[in-house]
Amino acid sequence: MNRNAMSMIELLLGVVIFSFAMLPLLWMGITTGKSVYSVGKHIMAGQLAAGQLDRLLSLNYNDCIKKIEATTGEQSVMSDPLLDQILKNPALADSGEMKNDLEKSFKNFKYEWTKTDASGPEKDQMFEIAVRISWLVEEGNPKTRQQMTLRAVKFRETL
Repeated sequence: MNRNAMSMIELLLGVVIFSFAMLPLLWMGITTGKSVYSVGKHIMAGQLAAGQLDRLLSLNYNDCIKKIEATTGEQSVMSDPLLDQILKNPALADSGEMKNDLEKSFKNFKYEWTKTDASGPEKDQMFEIAVRISWLVEEGNPKTRQQMTLRAVKFRETL
């Protein structure tokens, strides 16, 4: 008997073998996608922390102390007064669209500012500022909250 085609069982077996061969590639694609998403969140947190730290360092010594002490506890990034002021600027024609995009991007991002006073003779001459940004890796799962902290020393202008 001369056969020119494959039987249904041979075809089915070939599809199953091909599927099992493709599973590692599929798994690699999924884990790569999760990693890229996580790295993106980490980079956004770093940019937010650096921006807030720069903003605090640009203030004079006493104003910086007042600003940090007035902002207590964890705050939502979207509740930042400067960001709110920028989004209300009429020069931004698409501010509604921009605000929606920012709310999606920073939905689970929070920030906290802390001040640690120096000790000894430098007590009234400098202090440490810590800006902590936290975010959820998996939305809706508070156990996956990650954080990043940037620190800098603020010196009195008369030094």
